[in-house]
Amino acid sequence: MSTADSAPSGNVDFIREIVLADRASGKHDGRVATRFPPEPNGYLHIGHAKSICLNFGIANQFGGTCNLRFDDTNPEKEEQEYVDSIILSAEEVRGTRGTLTEPGIESPFRNRSIEESLELFRRMRAGEFPDGARTLRAKIDMASPNLNLRDPVLYRIKRATHHRTGDEWCIYPMYDYAHPISDMLEAITHSICTLEFEDHRPLYDWCLDQLKTPCHPQQIEFARLNLTYTVMSKRKLLQLVQEGIVGGWNDPRMPTLAGMRRRGFTPQAIRAFCDRIGVAKRDSVVDVALLEDALREDLNRRAPRVMGVLRPVRLVLDNYPDGQVESMEVPNNPEDPDAGTRQVPFSRELYIEREDFREDPPKKFHRMSPGRE
Repeated sequence: MSTADSAPSGNVDFIREIVLADRASGKHDGRVATRFPPEPNGYLHIGHAKSICLNFGIANQFGGTCNLRFDDTNPEKEEQEYVDSIILSAEEVRGTRGTLTEPGIESPFRNRSIEESLELFRRMRAGEFPDGARTLRAKIDMASPNLNLRDPVLYRIKRATHHRTGDEWCIYPMYDYAHPISDMLEAITHSICTLEFEDHRPLYDWCLDQLKTPCHPQQIEFARLNLTYTVMSKRKLLQLVQEGIVGGWNDPRMPTLAGMRRRGFTPQAIRAFCDRIGVAKRDSVVDVALLEDALREDLNRRAPRVMGVLRPVRLVLDNYPDGQVESMEVPNNPEDPDAGTRQVPFSRELYIEREDFREDPPKKFHRMSPGRE
């Protein structure tokens, strides 16, 4: 890993500015540890590439570490509906949460004793209650201007087979609770998220403060990638797969990394694109032409050239000897001298593209036509 405190292409975005300042002040003993936590409910797409390049790139740049962590707190697939009891429970909590201008209504169980709450939580873990019958909530502030701090749910009962632990657990933490705990356990220094988690940051800090954890990572939000003419929602991409509109997650028409690889996109081009668009705090839309330009630049440097005539027109050079053939040496890639050369034949009969010839050419047509050079 490189330990140089400099950003790719010489640019320093606001996240790297934070990391540089933290290293200069000795925060976290100068360590840099990031993580990339995708939810395993679909293939990674071009939007994830931005987060991958950012998290792994910062770790690599500052000689740190980056953990690949699965956000697997929800063992059910996103497209499956919750059982009715869970849906009613969620609606009940939502109805008592209040609005941005009105405080929430306290739960009648809010002031239970610690002992009784611990006993109920033990029974939840033991599987004594049906799905949705109980939740464990944080006791914070039902009048907080931030709705996420109005006694949020930390654990819920959900009987579903987990891809790793099977049926061992029937309770699962909410992401807002699992997120800071996982970061703390992994000794993450900079927890980089997309902008939709900005309002959740006070809860992230509250959990770590209440638990008095030895490590308190800093959550930093950045704008996710939005591309013109490109569907980025995993729910909608999943619908395309399930309805057979595409051939699968790796269909070349899909914006998934697997699909883009089949379409010819190279890892180097995707990384160059992510470097080029940078990191911002505000949402914006990036023209997909910028992604295609990054691919052209990469292939222009590395791809060998071949010559083909797709719509041929026969051309006869009547002043060239019949039967004579000359071989001309041309580079395989003018941008890469190490790519070698190839032999191209030249003879009396050649074939040119149909679009390079007009019998009745318009003005400023500088290709082949009768009576012209």
